[in-house]
Amino acid sequence: MTTELPSGDVTATLSYLRTPATDDPSLTMMYDPLTGEETTMRTAPVEVRLTDGRKNSGDFSLDREGFALIPHRCGITDFLDRSQTEDIYPREAAALICELTGAFTAAGLGSNVRFGRSRPEDYTVTTDHNPARFVHADFTPVSAITARDMSGGVPDKYSRWAIYNVWQVWSEPPQDQPLAICDARSVAREDEDVVQIRLKAPGRDVVRSETVVYYPKPSHKWYYFSNMTVNEKLIFKGFDTDPDRPLRLPHTSFVNPLAGPDAIRKSIETRIVAFYH
Repeated sequence: MTTELPSGDVTATLSYLRTPATDDPSLTMMYDPLTGEETTMRTAPVEVRLTDGRKNSGDFSLDREGFALIPHRCGITDFLDRSQTEDIYPREAAALICELTGAFTAAGLGSNVRFGRSRPEDYTVTTDHNPARFVHADFTPVSAITARDMSGGVPDKYSRWAIYNVWQVWSEPPQDQPLAICDARSVAREDEDVVQIRLKAPGRDVVRSETVVYYPKPSHKWYYFSNMTVNEKLIFKGFDTDPDRPLRLPHTSFVNPLAGPDAIRKSIETRIVAFYH
């Protein structure tokens, strides 16, 4: 007898930027994902409705909503093996982005393995391994250009470039903390603010960057995909220089009210910088 997995639209709580965004208006808005010691950003819970995109998964477009669910067989056999996740996975994702979007070349920006609960004791943390639990988009113009230049694959000539997030699970469905994504068309620039990121991981220098955070608006239209598998990739826009295409996509993890106590999320993601003629 086959057990039917839980699916369907859900109501969940997302963490949005609070107003005011810091306790002291004179403070720079900061987020410290590892220790929290320098975090000054303040968020507040907001209840939202999330549509399960599973029933219409083929209807979404990177150039319209800003995201798409793509069937794709993953070449990784061990997601705790960094020789695979930091080499094979970004190369595999870059090839997929070229195939899907028509980019003439693309380069990966490493990868992040994340654990919805505790990570294995023998897995050494080199970056933030927790799912992001507040509504954000990864890149501002400043951090996007930094990422582009760090990719090591910038061609001499191109007319457009974009950054994509390639995200997938490597745990069995259902997931206790799926990824929620927001239709880019439902978001306005005035909904956004910028937070400075401080990331200090063992054996690495302090990394400072910036990302986009969001104030809640009733217009925001949220989706998730229930019961993702290892052979699916959720791809969404991180940045784009073409003003006629989605610029970036708010996203966040959330607690899935349909998942049982034994459900867990393990995921991997990479950012891909793509270039176009």
